[in-house]
Amino acid sequence: MKNYKQGLIVPLLIVIIAVLVIGGGIYFYSKSNQNGQQTVAVTSNDDKPENYNGTYEFTEIAPGLPNSGQPNMVEDYKLKLQKEENSRDYIVDINIDGFQTLERLHAGGIMSATKLTVIFYSYSSPDSMKLYKKGDVLFDLELQPVGENKPLKIDWNKMHPNFDNTDKSNNFFVKTNTITETQPTPISNISQTNPLADIQVLSNTIPAGSYGIVKGGPSACQPDFFDPKVTKFQKVPTGGSPAEMYQIEGQEEGVGMMINGWAKEGEDKISLASPFDLTTYQFGCASSFSFVADITKNAVRQSLFTNIDNYLTQKSVSEDETHIFIVNNIKDANSNWQLKKRIVNIENDTKTDLPNMTCVSDLGFWNGNKLLTFSDKNLVSANDDNSNYQTKVCVWNTDGKLLNQVAAKLYWPAASAYYLGAQIGLLSKDSNIFYTYNSVASGQNACYVNLQDLTNQSKNKKIKITDADSNGVCPSVKLDLSNVTFSSNTIPYQVVTQ
Repeated sequence: MKNYKQGLIVPLLIVIIAVLVIGGGIYFYSKSNQNGQQTVAVTSNDDKPENYNGTYEFTEIAPGLPNSGQPNMVEDYKLKLQKEENSRDYIVDINIDGFQTLERLHAGGIMSATKLTVIFYSYSSPDSMKLYKKGDVLFDLELQPVGENKPLKIDWNKMHPNFDNTDKSNNFFVKTNTITETQPTPISNISQTNPLADIQVLSNTIPAGSYGIVKGGPSACQPDFFDPKVTKFQKVPTGGSPAEMYQIEGQEEGVGMMINGWAKEGEDKISLASPFDLTTYQFGCASSFSFVADITKNAVRQSLFTNIDNYLTQKSVSEDETHIFIVNNIKDANSNWQLKKRIVNIENDTKTDLPNMTCVSDLGFWNGNKLLTFSDKNLVSANDDNSNYQTKVCVWNTDGKLLNQVAAKLYWPAASAYYLGAQIGLLSKDSNIFYTYNSVASGQNACYVNLQDLTNQSKNKKIKITDADSNGVCPSVKLDLSNVTFSSNTIPYQVVTQ
C-alpha cells in the first residue's frame, strides 16, 4: 500500500475535476483539476507539443540463488507511444514478458507540461492477468526534451516492478526506436464530420426488462463498515497534500478520509434545503475514491448512504436542493452486493431506481431540476471500426421519469472512460434545448456550441465560439448561457487558462 504522499495525490486531482461544474451543464477539467483539465485532459500549454512517438524499454532483473544453478529472472517492459491525431494525448501499448509473465495492455497517455500520465483502458491479450480496471493510472513518465532522446523516468502507480530487489524510485524507459508510420485511428475515434449531424434525438421509451438487479461490490478505499457515529477516526499528518487527513482506526496506511472536501475540510460542503443537512465523507487511496453521505433533518439522521461510487458535488443535488443523485452499493437480505442508481427525494426519503440503460452510469449531474446521466464506455480500441460511436445522454425529472434521450458525438480524452472532454447541458431559458461544446474541433477549423431541440430532430444549429489551434484543439472556455436561446447567434464566453 502506498504512503499518504504517494497514494493520495491522485484522489486530490480526481476531486478537483469533478467539482468544476459550469454554466448549467457539466464541465470536466484535466488532472491538475481531476486529471489539469481546464481544457479537458491534462494538456500542455504549447500550441505544438513535442512528439514522443516511439518504442521504449525497461528491464528488471532478479539474480538467481548463489550456487544453485538458477538463472537470473528477467522482466522486459516494452512501451509504444503514438500521438493521437488532432490531440496532445497518446495511444499507448504495453507488453511485459518475463518470469511467469505475459501482459498485453492497451492504454492512453494524458499529456501535461511536465509528464505523461498513462491510464489503463483494456487488455489486448486473453492471456493477460486481470490486474487493472479501466481508468487505473498505471504510471507517470517525466518528460525530457524530445531531441535529446533522454530516458523517461517512471513514477509507478497501479503498475510497478515485480521483483522485490528493484529500486522502484529510479526506473527509466529508454527509447529504442522512433515511430514514423502513419497515424492510427485515434483511440477516442473522433468524428470527422459535422457534429450537428451526429446529435440524434432518441426515443424516450424505457426498454422492457430494463429494471433488475445489477451485481455490485464494496467501493474502493472504504472500510467494511463505516458509520461516523460509531467508527473511530482521527486526523494525522500526511507529509504531502493535503497536510492532514483522517485515518480510520484499524485501516492500513495509505488510505485516507476527508470531510466535506478533499484538499481542505469543509471547502466542498454540499448544501440542502432547510432543515436538511448533508455531510460527505470522501475516501481515497492510490487512484481510487468513494464516498459516504450522511443526511440529517434538524440534526437527526434521516439516512446514511455508504459505498457511493459517483463523485458527489453540489451538481449531484437538484437546483431546489430537494433531490440527490446517488450511485452506491448495498447488501441485500442474503448479503449479496447490488449496485443501485437512484434519485433520492430528500424531503420524504423515497428512493427511485433508474433503469439499466446505456445512458445510466455513475456519471450524472442536475441541470436545474432535471437530471442528466450519460454513458461512460466511450473509448474504443484502435483496431475497432466504431466510427459511429456516440455518447448516450438521458434527461430525467425528479420522479425518475425519462423525459428525453440523445446520442451525441462527444470527445473523451485517451483512455479516460470517466472524464468527458466536452461541456453538455440544457439551456436555462429553454430546457428542451440540449447543447454541446467539444474540446476538439472534430476535423473543423473552428470551435462551436451545438444546439439541438430535444422535441424536434430537424431543429438544430451551431454557434461559432472561436478558432481551433493548429492541432485542432479548442480552448477551455467558460460559457455564459444565462440568456442564450435557440434564436441566439452569439454566446458570451471567457477563455479559461490553467
